[in-house]
Amino acid sequence: HSWHLAQRERARPPARKAPAKMTRAKAIVITRHGRRSRLDKNPHHLRESSDPPLSAQALPEIAALAEALRSRYLEPSCAANGACLDTGSRGVRAESSGLARTLGTAEALLGRLFPNRSLPTPVYSRAEHDDTLLRAYNKCPAHAARLTEWYGSGEFLRQETVSLAVRGRVADALRALEVDPRAEAVPLHMFWNEFDALDVAIRASNASAVPSDVEGVLAEAGGLAAWVEARKFGASIEGGACGSALLREVAAAAVDVGGPDLHVFSAHYPTMLCALTAVGVSVSSGESADSWLGEALLPTGSALAFEVVPPEAAGAAAASAAVRLLYWDGSEWRLIPVPCSRSEARLASCPLDAFVRHVEVSLPDGAAWCRACDNDSLARCRLAAFEAITTQECAADAAASAAVAVICLLSILLFGACLVIGWLIRSAKAPRQGRAVVSRMTFPGSGLQAA
Repeated sequence: HSWHLAQRERARPPARKAPAKMTRAKAIVITRHGRRSRLDKNPHHLRESSDPPLSAQALPEIAALAEALRSRYLEPSCAANGACLDTGSRGVRAESSGLARTLGTAEALLGRLFPNRSLPTPVYSRAEHDDTLLRAYNKCPAHAARLTEWYGSGEFLRQETVSLAVRGRVADALRALEVDPRAEAVPLHMFWNEFDALDVAIRASNASAVPSDVEGVLAEAGGLAAWVEARKFGASIEGGACGSALLREVAAAAVDVGGPDLHVFSAHYPTMLCALTAVGVSVSSGESADSWLGEALLPTGSALAFEVVPPEAAGAAAASAAVRLLYWDGSEWRLIPVPCSRSEARLASCPLDAFVRHVEVSLPDGAAWCRACDNDSLARCRLAAFEAITTQECAADAAASAAVAVICLLSILLFGACLVIGWLIRSAKAPRQGRAVVSRMTFPGSGLQAA
């Protein structure tokens, strides 16, 4: 047990600390993939029934995002933002969820962003069943349980009642477009799949072939879908766990002086919503500035960018590097003020050390994430549970050993005390016995007795 604990102590990573002086800008970008084919997913555990590829409509979106990143972070136009990046051979790292639409987006985005490179930038990914970085939202049984509970809440049932007409019009549109000749209004918790079917069908059609009233239905459906999805991954239901690993990765990349200047995560709209919730921005935050999240879905080809800028670019009064958060909505960059701690008001930018401390203190990591999500199926969560049990056993063994040692010590002290008391008693009696013996002594041949 002591060996096991020693190994854990050696393996524990040192606390991350912002560098005293950040001299270069960095950008950590989280993107939503480009347009894809139709997708169905379970409304409770959020797992999907297929892995649809990108569609042809994805390429213009990805090209627009590449141009937005180039204008903001590459010379010569980057100078206006104070966020010029060194994107040399080792200045870029790309990661993706292990799905066709995100892997394809990452490859196309990097190809557009760096068209003259002789070698492509590698894209790293992990197996879907083990991806708690970009796809933690469908591996959290506790979140699934809260979703099921929310579907029966007063808030949700009221929205289900008032949205019945919209869901009926979506069913009519699906029949008109011959996507589903038998389409009917579905329950609100299953509405995402119907919205996605309509959205994909309209975007894949010739614009002139889509009736104007159907386009209007799509706008209504998008607003209703955004209402549901933003709350699914908001603070009151999700709580921040699904974005914690990613935001910790963002913080680590932000303070990694020797790491790449540009870090790209090719992911999904729930990934982006989870990251926003983890940093303190969500539709259920109570801030009116966040209401936009419940009005329209984060579109395909959109992106979040965590920028790290040196003091000279952070503002005249800045004493250290700062982090600011921007959102690319497909047409322009928007600044999102963020809290630098749970108790502070939102700012246009946070000091880098305050941002890192906020992330480290506020969000669960490793075993804490497993406990928060009630996940005991992932190998890492089973290992964490085993280590916790082992640690408890080691602590119990140590406590028992300490108790035995104390008992032994007390026994030794008691035995020693008994010896001392016995010796003292014998010493106290010895003189009297000596005098009694002497009084009876005689001296042979002298006829004398001792007095």
